[in-house]
Amino acid sequence: MNEYTKLFTGSALIIKGLTVFLEENDIQYIIKDRLNSALIAGFGELPNTTEVHVKTFKLDVANEILENYRITINL
Repeated sequence: MNEYTKLFTGSALIIKGLTVFLEENDIQYIIKDRLNSALIAGFGELPNTTEVHVKTFKLDVANEILENYRITINL
């Protein structure tokens, strides 16, 4: 059960807030910051391309958290 599925793509700031709620619910996640990786490699990337991935078996719970978070921040 080590498979991860993409939950959300957006700005690093919004993802930081989302991960707080994921941690409160003991949901493991991985952040893929494509912008930072591109800058380190020496080429450009579009902003708001940070991704958060969660364990696939927790995706339903994570989606509920995401929807509640979107309502909270009016996203």
